[in-house]
Amino acid sequence: MAKNKKLFEYLSQHAETISSTWYETIEETDPNSIYASTDPVVIHNLKSQNLAFNYKINRIFIDDEDVYLPILKEWAFEVTQDQEHLKTPIHYIIREFVRVRDLYVSYVKEFVHLNQDTVKTEEAEDLYHALIKAFDLVFIFL
Repeated sequence: MAKNKKLFEYLSQHAETISSTWYETIEETDPNSIYASTDPVVIHNLKSQNLAFNYKINRIFIDDEDVYLPILKEWAFEVTQDQEHLKTPIHYIIREFVRVRDLYVSYVKEFVHLNQDTVKTEEAEDLYHALIKAFDLVFIFL
């Protein structure tokens, strides 16, 4: 559990960077998509939703599933009710969600590398599995 708390803290410390990296690397060509918006209010809301998700997904490493799952479900519900997301084709939403997941995998890999003296291969695999499972559950909620 201590390693998971360390990972939670590591990811929480990097949540804003993960969110910024995600937003800065969006390549959107569909002008009707939320991801192509130039409206400052829409952009602010999108960034806020992403950052909120980052802090919520990090909790999978310190909370039990019965605690974090309703939190993730509530976040997904809020996003699916967002008017800008409703105008966006689902394949764009899924693509961006996968990109966030990939960023998370890279940060978990970095954490494992930085802590290779204490995180065994099997433990690292468990961390990856927990992360992917949580993202998959959110996919279901979308």
